[in-house]
Amino acid sequence: MKLHYFLPALIIILLAFLLADFVYQQYEKSLEPPPNIYFLQQGVYLDKNSIKKIDANYITIKEDQKYYTYLGMTTEKENALKIKELYEKRNIPIYIKEKTIENEEFLSSLSQYDILLENTNQLDEIENILETILSTYEESLQTEGY
Repeated sequence: MKLHYFLPALIIILLAFLLADFVYQQYEKSLEPPPNIYFLQQGVYLDKNSIKKIDANYITIKEDQKYYTYLGMTTEKENALKIKELYEKRNIPIYIKEKTIENEEFLSSLSQYDILLENTNQLDEIENILETILSTYEESLQTEGY
């Protein structure tokens, strides 16, 4: 007779433990800081009219009353250094600027593009990947209301 109560109680305790473990893992995941993003900055300007035109794809973003031009971004420092070196061979100075982004959807896309960047050293392929990253980032800014 006692076994009749013991088995359901054991199942309930096991389910409660598994549910508590799942909730705790989600909580731990939410506490992790967002990863650093390495922005490949070409320049910073006081107004839009003074932005220097360069022979590369870029986006311009207004931050702190200034206009920043970015050629791309990556989550991997090695990729950022590789891209910087390739552009500087074309006499386009690049500054690596670390920032954080909390847009999970964009970060997921960016990590996929990072895999492509890691596996190529061809400037034209890198530029195509960076162009896609920039357009994806612009779309994410528009959906966030910037």
